[in-house]
Amino acid sequence: MAVQSLQYTVVHRVLDLDTFREIYVRFMVFLFMLLDAELRMMGMGGIGNIFMYRMNEESEPLAAHRAITTN
Repeated sequence: MAVQSLQYTVVHRVLDLDTFREIYVRFMVFLFMLLDAELRMMGMGGIGNIFMYRMNEESEPLAAHRAITTN
């Protein structure tokens, strides 16, 4: 009987869904902030600049084509 009581406590109290969700969200926010800090330390300017860099990189061939055709 004590084993069943312990199993119930572990499943319903320790691994409560709301608690798990809160821990998961906090952990993902922590990883996101850690990644942002690492990118800033590498000189890449954080998460936002990565997205801006990708957008600029995709539009770069079109800008190069415009520069060739206008000159």
